Amino acid sequence: PDGAPVLLIHGSTDNSRSWSMAAPYFAKAGYHVYMPDLRGHGYTDKPETGMYTVGDYAGDIAAFMEAKGIEKADIVGHSMGSAAAQAFLLTFPEKCGHVVLVSSSPVRARGVGTYEMAITLGEDEHPSDEFMDSWYVNPNPVDEEFLSYEMKESQRLDANAWTCIGAGSAVMDLTILYPYMDTSIPVLILYGSADSFTNPEEQEELKAAFSHADYITYDGIGHNIQWEIPEQCAEDILAFIAQ
Repeated sequence: PDGAPVLLIHGSTDNSRSWSMAAPYFAKAGYHVYMPDLRGHGYTDKPETGMYTVGDYAGDIAAFMEAKGIEKADIVGHSMGSAAAQAFLLTFPEKCGHVVLVSSSPVRARGVGTYEMAITLGEDEHPSDEFMDSWYVNPNPVDEEFLSYEMKESQRLDANAWTCIGAGSAVMDLTILYPYMDTSIPVLILYGSADSFTNPEEQEELKAAFSHADYITYDGIGHNIQWEIPEQCAEDILAFIAQ
């Protein structure tokens, strides 16, 4: 309970359990691990506000830290959680220790495929099994029991949550703020070369925007680094935040 705080932020339609295979390594290293469900995800409220943006998530993280009495923390975000971490770094730099962006990309308007699927759902309907299989595809083996729970919990999100999450990912652009970021805050970027949600061109753009960041590429690893190689992912993050 007296360990330095580290916040592990999940990705789009995931939940705090997304980090459950990597989190024990942080706890063993002596950190106090926080794994919140972002708004609209997991067990957190799902307000019918039309969209949840990365700015909303960043504000919620700040409010969470204030409620817990945390002045500063190391922030680790995966995928959409890494976009929220970028927004947090840009808007609340005084609250950041180290920032780690896992399977990240420049934050700008993305495709609307998720939103297009979500708005076809009736009030009591959920995404199809076929959609979920494609949503959670991994190029390398992932613990099957863990993945089954993760997929089921994501699929149980209602149409409003899926719609708000999808809409929010389609409208936010942080790239115009990159030149103004506080480069004194240490940043680490982790990327899997088999990531199907981003591409090498976006990675080069991200490295240019965060030119002060450390960067690690995992050959043959996909988008869910903390699922495919949880121990290696945790060890690399721990080595970085211990500096």
